Amino acid sequence: MSDLVMPHFNSEAEEARWWDAHQDEIADEFLASPASESPVRGATAKDMRLPIRVAIDPEDVPVMEQQALEKGISFEEHAARLFHAAVEAEEHRKAS
Repeated sequence: MSDLVMPHFNSEAEEARWWDAHQDEIADEFLASPASESPVRGATAKDMRLPIRVAIDPEDVPVMEQQALEKGISFEEHAARLFHAAVEAEEHRKAS
């Protein structure tokens, strides 16, 4: 296990840069860790993300890039947040 420690972030942009810089190491640690422990001290399993490939409509890409830029986060972080929001919306729809 690495000695990777999640620092305190002063902004979403700073946090996004940290996650982008460490995503491969975090994914490797996450996949190798038992379910009962978190590979990054100070992080929970909910903080971790598994890398996946998703086909995105080419017309959506520039819109998403602009939205990410406006939020000061990476394209990947913005895509992950949109995906999560869609999953939550679908679960809420099913529960209604």
